[in-house]
Amino acid sequence: MKLSLKLPLAFLAALLLLMGAALFGIQQLNQALAVYETSVAQSYAQERKAATMLQDFKVQVQEWKNVLLRGKDSAQRERYWAAFQKQERIVAQDASQLLAELPSGPALDKVRAFSQALERMGAAYRKGYEAFQAADHDPQAGDKAVQGMDREPSKLLDEAAELIAKASADTAGQAAQRASQATTLSLIVMLAVCAASVVGALLFSRSVVRTNANSVAGDPAKRRPGGRKRGCGRQPQATGAAAG
Repeated sequence: MKLSLKLPLAFLAALLLLMGAALFGIQQLNQALAVYETSVAQSYAQERKAATMLQDFKVQVQEWKNVLLRGKDSAQRERYWAAFQKQERIVAQDASQLLAELPSGPALDKVRAFSQALERMGAAYRKGYEAFQAADHDPQAGDKAVQGMDREPSKLLDEAAELIAKASADTAGQAAQRASQATTLSLIVMLAVCAASVVGALLFSRSVVRTNANSVAGDPAKRRPGGRKRGCGRQPQATGAAAG
């Protein structure tokens, strides 16, 4: 193969190898980004929802306290009792969404247990509301009827939120590790391709030198200075003895 053809082909091969290595690195990074956009984003959303649900639950308990403290006024009583039931529906809805989104595991079990405890708490608070009204809106009567009923769901929700936050942090850590591994692997592939290109260039250079050397060795004219061939020069003059 002629040298004029070998050089472009060698350059093209090296370029294709570098492009392949670059595309491999991009593909690996895209995979890591896809994991972040799905798993990590979903985990963060679940963590935020658990934190919001915990805050809504605290508001629900506070609304019950407002019922007891301001319940002698019928308008205030109805207002805060309606607010209590509204918060109860919001918390129950958030719990149902988490139950549908969370994977199997301790966090899912805690949220399920919380949802069941929330239902029991709601039933107990309705009985407490009836007792509160029957006692002529005596706060102590209403508080005694539901005493301690919020402890179990509150504890379960705290534990669920902690587990969800831990799972979210673990998922983010795994995604970061995968991205780091993808970057490292891409660099290794790039270095390997560069090294292979250098080795290929050296081998190609030696091949060209060897080809030129063989070409010179096969042409006697190229081995003699001035390019003269044997037997083509002038005949030497006869010596004086021959002339005599």
